Amino acid sequence: MAASDISLRILVVEDDEIAAEFLALKLAQLGCTVETAADGEAGLARLSEGRFDVLVTDWMMPRMDGIELVRRARARVDHYLHVLLLTAPGEERTMETALEVGADDFLYKPITPVQLQIAVATARRVLGLQRRLEDRNRELAETYNQLKADVEAAADMQRSLIPRDGVTGALRHAAFLQPSIDMGGDSFGVAKVAGGTFFFAIDVSGHGVPAALNSFAMHQRLMELATGGAGLEAIAATVNRELFSQPNDSYLTALMGLVREGGSMELLRAGHPPPLLIGHGGSCGKLEDGGLPLGMFDNVGFKPVEIAFGAGDRLVCYSDGVMESGMDEMGFHDFCRASAGSTIDKFVATVQSELATRRRGHAPDDDISVLAIERVSGGD
Repeated sequence: MAASDISLRILVVEDDEIAAEFLALKLAQLGCTVETAADGEAGLARLSEGRFDVLVTDWMMPRMDGIELVRRARARVDHYLHVLLLTAPGEERTMETALEVGADDFLYKPITPVQLQIAVATARRVLGLQRRLEDRNRELAETYNQLKADVEAAADMQRSLIPRDGVTGALRHAAFLQPSIDMGGDSFGVAKVAGGTFFFAIDVSGHGVPAALNSFAMHQRLMELATGGAGLEAIAATVNRELFSQPNDSYLTALMGLVREGGSMELLRAGHPPPLLIGHGGSCGKLEDGGLPLGMFDNVGFKPVEIAFGAGDRLVCYSDGVMESGMDEMGFHDFCRASAGSTIDKFVATVQSELATRRRGHAPDDDISVLAIERVSGGD
């Protein structure tokens, strides 16, 4: 729409009846819809009742002058209002005051048709720009809201993969996941498979939506391979090969294990922080054995290790986002050791609370995930 086509609704506030009629007539001839008010109080009341594009107000008026009207109008009107103040030539002090309270332009008495024509053309141009800006902002807001809804839906899908705290096969497990934004690259899972109970924790490279999408895919792939009967070594080799072949240099750190009957566990660590093993009798130590992250290099071997994992033993798996919460690895291990006497769900809740306290209410800089598992007595 051209500026000359914009219809303006104008309120003229002028205590001189003849001057008000003159302004209303000339403005109407310029294609504007015009209403009048006899003083500032009446004008303010009218602005509160209806929507106007332009306010034309005299400066000197009874009950409320033009300066006070402009000040109150700016405080009360929640849309853009173009303000023209009627004044005498050379009153610089008046003009400075008017600009300070929010006047946009001036009409100098005696008002001529040419002045009005120029002022209306300027107002139309400004209103046209303002309306285009509002349209653009509205479009951006709609796009943002759609993107936000899409991200929230994707985050819900990601959360739906995360197992609830409870018992699966031979394992009692509890965990928490806190992405640095709505969604992130950390994930974990637990599943009963042939030969025992499978679990894993992964941290995909990157942040935000790309990492989350890759994490979502890798979570499903790991579960598919494990439930399909693949061993840890085969799972690691397959995922490593598939990630390495992707064109975007994706990789992930992983910790995965298979808890068998009889008190043993097969554990494979690929670049993930070393898990903490807390024995039922109070012993505590981190498991350092491991290899490179999955997807970094082709034809890399990944060898699992065998460890004892009896009834009541607890394994704490965590991503490196924990270290971004003001607690180094040794401090985290010490805290876990000191909190190990509580039940597994209370233990995880205590860890989550401690990390939040250390961040002092700030969102994490990196995704945080903690998965704690312990063997159930008599589980298979």
